[in-house]
Amino acid sequence: MWGFCGAVLFCGLLVMYPTQCRLWAGEAIVDWAINVTPSLFPFLMVLPYLCTEEARGVYRALLGWLPRLFGLPGEAAGPMAVGMLAGSPAGAAAVSRSAGGMTRSQTLRLSVLASGAGPAFYVSFVGGALLGDGGTARRMWLCQCLAAGAAAWMAGACVRDGERTETEASKTGWTHPVTRAAGQMLVIGGFMTLFSVAGGALCRYLGEEYRPFIMAALEMTGGARAVAGAIMAMEWKRALLGAACAFGGASICAQCMAELKKAGVRTGEYVCAKLIHGIVDFWLILGAERVQKLFSIGG
Repeated sequence: MWGFCGAVLFCGLLVMYPTQCRLWAGEAIVDWAINVTPSLFPFLMVLPYLCTEEARGVYRALLGWLPRLFGLPGEAAGPMAVGMLAGSPAGAAAVSRSAGGMTRSQTLRLSVLASGAGPAFYVSFVGGALLGDGGTARRMWLCQCLAAGAAAWMAGACVRDGERTETEASKTGWTHPVTRAAGQMLVIGGFMTLFSVAGGALCRYLGEEYRPFIMAALEMTGGARAVAGAIMAMEWKRALLGAACAFGGASICAQCMAELKKAGVRTGEYVCAKLIHGIVDFWLILGAERVQKLFSIGG
């Protein structure tokens, strides 16, 4: 029933405000084509080969120590690496194919560690297009990774361990990697367009002064652009921008849950964990900005 009501409201928007909806959708499609696809599509193409049994053995041998810091088995290093490098939802797809045998708490921790925006997105879009400062964007990505570690521990501690999961993906075969990756990119573009139109409508009714917060809550790329264009102190702008990228918005959360539900992750738990991720990242970046300013004044 909720889906039907949402579809009716959405169709009403398209009929009542066709020009504005076309503009909002166009902005999302341009962001998808220019900023998201180049940094994510290559990872999605090779993802099947990064999640094989042979690959898991390599992860255990070379990077097994890293996930053990978070109470995870050594093979969890693979999804962690994919998530940190490619970002969401590629990390979630890797988790859904590698979480078999983990407890609910471990799967939730891994889901947080393998999420966020990738370094290519930060450097090219956040640093290059929005801030004009690649060094700051790299520091923001590092803060996101540190915040993911803290959020993973906090979220995992709040979940009772139940029976070990058996991922649905382990029971199914692969389609051709390029075909699958292209389909996933189209799905991502659809989510971005949907939430961009919804966000534009909310901004129209609630007021443009709320655009940075509305878009950051709904769609990551549009939210980052809205925050970067807001009038506020630069340290607060960078902190809010980092929080928006760490959280990912409702669009990214929905895309990730389409994969993570196969591994037994619950929507409420994941969204709460991602909110913690965004909040911790906000304060990390704000603290780093103030420490940097203090040292620059002292120098």
